[in-house]
Amino acid sequence: MERPTENPAESRIASDILDYLKKHPHAQDTLEGIVEWWLLEQRIIYETGKVRCALKQLMETGHVVEETRPGVGPIYRMNASRRHETAAGADSSTIDQAI
Repeated sequence: MERPTENPAESRIASDILDYLKKHPHAQDTLEGIVEWWLLEQRIIYETGKVRCALKQLMETGHVVEETRPGVGPIYRMNASRRHETAAGADSSTIDQAI
């Protein structure tokens, strides 16, 4: 029997479920629990990596600065010297071109 054409979104979800089960081999849950907890955890892990890369790019272009403070992880904020660009109408397309 021929396998139906694979849906990329379904493949991603299946991969996320397997990743979760590899980390938590004794896990079991309802459909709703899997959606709410397992996939949320996997999504947070995935998005954290993307956000980390985006922040790195924004720091490289000078739009964002990183500050370290004792007892907490790095804090990110807009670079005060670039704030005028945003106020003057610079939008994300300007940032996209820089990145």
